[in-house]
Amino acid sequence: MMEGNQSKTVPTARWQQWHVLPSLIVGLGGSGQRVLDELKRLFHERLGVGDLPLVELLAIDVVPEHRRLGSGEFLQLRVRGLAHALERFPWSRALKESRRIRRLPNLEQGCGGIPPIGRLAFAVNRDEVLRTLRHKLLRVSGRASRHLAGVHGVETPRRLELPIWLVLSFFGSTGSGMFFDLAALIRELEVSTRIYAIVFLPSCFSHLPEGDYRRGQAVGYAMLRQLHHVLQGGEFALAYDDGDERRCHGFLDQVYLVDGISESGLALNGDRDEAFRMAAEFLFSYALTDFGPRLEAQLLNERLAHTGVAAFGIHKIVHPVDKLARVQKL
Repeated sequence: MMEGNQSKTVPTARWQQWHVLPSLIVGLGGSGQRVLDELKRLFHERLGVGDLPLVELLAIDVVPEHRRLGSGEFLQLRVRGLAHALERFPWSRALKESRRIRRLPNLEQGCGGIPPIGRLAFAVNRDEVLRTLRHKLLRVSGRASRHLAGVHGVETPRRLELPIWLVLSFFGSTGSGMFFDLAALIRELEVSTRIYAIVFLPSCFSHLPEGDYRRGQAVGYAMLRQLHHVLQGGEFALAYDDGDERRCHGFLDQVYLVDGISESGLALNGDRDEAFRMAAEFLFSYALTDFGPRLEAQLLNERLAHTGVAAFGIHKIVHPVDKLARVQKL
């Protein structure tokens, strides 16, 4: 039985004593699942619980790889019959010419390291993904409003602007493929949000075979160029076969890139899970210690760095607008 299914919810009297920052943490693809798995491990080991009333977790992927997440914390993207699905989306028809695509009769084994297939998986499951996110955001928002109303003696609960963290890599297919569409559509939900992201660069996966690593480097380079375009005010377009077309700007509030080498020279490689553990430590401290409110205060004051970030061993979690030129040439 999964550890997540045995989790307990923290009594109100206990979590009121912590610096709990209401938030939703979403893991995209395999990297996102691994980070949320590590975060659940920290909940169990340090708090003795698996669920926190003001912190919601959700992993989204085609294939479940987690060991600790509960049934309500994992959303599986379901696409059966890839050839039929490709026929539904005109923007993806050219993909059928790829030999790799022809070896993927369905998505039961993942998206094959091809971000457009990850985007296809999101497009097919878009409504369910947004319903799940809306439900989780409204739940944590309602709990947080009632908690603050009780603490401050206010009869009418306050309307909150919630932080939502997207955790993924610019190396694979599922997280890379859905990242921009998902972030842009979150803005249209009725819950006011600030959208942050933690992105693992290809250097975190240097332990993989040479062919896979080179492919991941190409994915990372393309994703970084697109990220740079978006963060510089560039337009992002969303178009689906049902006629739904949207163009948007400025849907990401802050993005941190995780390089594969820590400040002390430690290789944060995914084979040994160092990179994912460090990111989980960062998110744990953000959600459950006074580090979170201090970081939020700096972010809201438009300061682009926080001196405490390096303490987590990931000194290259940086703002792409300032540092992208250093990592573009992979």
